[in-house]
Amino acid sequence: MMFQDTEDKIKFILSHNENFSKKLFRMQELYLDKYHGLYKEELRDKINKGLETVVHKFTLSCIHLELLWKQSEASRTEIILDFTNSVSEHKWNDARRTLGSLFLESILFQIKSFLDVYQKYCCLILGIEKPNYDGLEGFYKALDKVQPEHKTKADIVAAYYKNEIFGEDCWGKLLKDLRDKIAHFDFVRYNYKGTEIIQDTLLDWPTLRGLTYDRFCQDIENRVFSMLTEISPVIYQLSWKSGQYKDDLWEKEISR
Repeated sequence: MMFQDTEDKIKFILSHNENFSKKLFRMQELYLDKYHGLYKEELRDKINKGLETVVHKFTLSCIHLELLWKQSEASRTEIILDFTNSVSEHKWNDARRTLGSLFLESILFQIKSFLDVYQKYCCLILGIEKPNYDGLEGFYKALDKVQPEHKTKADIVAAYYKNEIFGEDCWGKLLKDLRDKIAHFDFVRYNYKGTEIIQDTLLDWPTLRGLTYDRFCQDIENRVFSMLTEISPVIYQLSWKSGQYKDDLWEKEISR
């Protein structure tokens, strides 16, 4: 039963993400068709496979986030019972803290992996056939050496990464620091500095920066989504369209 419930959740996420991923693939298709002279067949194939990887990584992070929310929502439901019994705090037991840590670390790894493959993808779409750079500084150096026809876009992408993702106090830097910590040195140790209250009941759950794990990870995921909607118009030279996907969303733009 639990497996079936999880499978149903995954089907829902796949269906929900389909609208988003179709837009990315369509924007890529329109861009590559318009500028086909800039890309050899081999590079086009790498670009297509690169976007498939980007979407796959994004979907996996969404699934892990959904599982974390599922655990959180089960605990939140219990608060109603606690409230009727005049309980002023609601704590996670050892099993839930461990499960929360499992989902948290999984999400951090998945989103960091997503960022890595998206950086490689940006390199490919900007004409770098073999993005074999090392680390973030290598990524910036690679963008700085693109061909003139891609230079303006590469500069914008590099500035976005430096100022909006990996700048001091930015979400990408925090994510990288946490991921590196749990990968090489330590684990995310529990602290209980949250202030979220539901029906006068304090959620005395493990937190990061004052947020419960589910809300912290949701905030990161929201920023990932925003990143894609802000970088895509740069690399594809098409505006981002909200709402339901349609094949002709960009018809007016490409007919100019």
